[in-house]
Amino acid sequence: MRLALTLTLKRLRLLSLLSLAAFLPATARAADLAISLRRGLVDARPTLNVTIVNQSRNLVCIRKEALRNPYSGEMQVSLRDAFGSALPVPPSGFLDPPLQGAMRLRPGDSVRTYVFLDSRLPLPHHGSPFPDGMSARVIFRYGYCDDVWSWQAVSTRQRL
Repeated sequence: MRLALTLTLKRLRLLSLLSLAAFLPATARAADLAISLRRGLVDARPTLNVTIVNQSRNLVCIRKEALRNPYSGEMQVSLRDAFGSALPVPPSGFLDPPLQGAMRLRPGDSVRTYVFLDSRLPLPHHGSPFPDGMSARVIFRYGYCDDVWSWQAVSTRQRL
């Protein structure tokens, strides 16, 4: 009786983990995308410039919303100061209608985009969100173009 109860509990635990994994996107394989982050300015506004290179052997698709709308929350940005403390990201206000479609990246292709930081973060240090020693990380969803959007790209934390 005790053995049957133990097996039943193990099966329930396994089923709950599997059901949870079905709803959470998998983290990307490290070899799929190379992501580079840099500081930038567009129209005298501070930006986080993102360069994405497809290093896989497959055609990769990324939502246009993540790449072409600098105000979108489709590309999540995480910033830390020189001491490693996370900078708070307040919820954004008005959101434009999302851009439909996907951008296709062939193996070896790259795409550049940017994200406005002054619309997402309080501006410390006299209007500049880039104090010395700051680091950033971005997260966005992508997938192989002939498959579902099952991957989540997470860049390494990079010093700006």
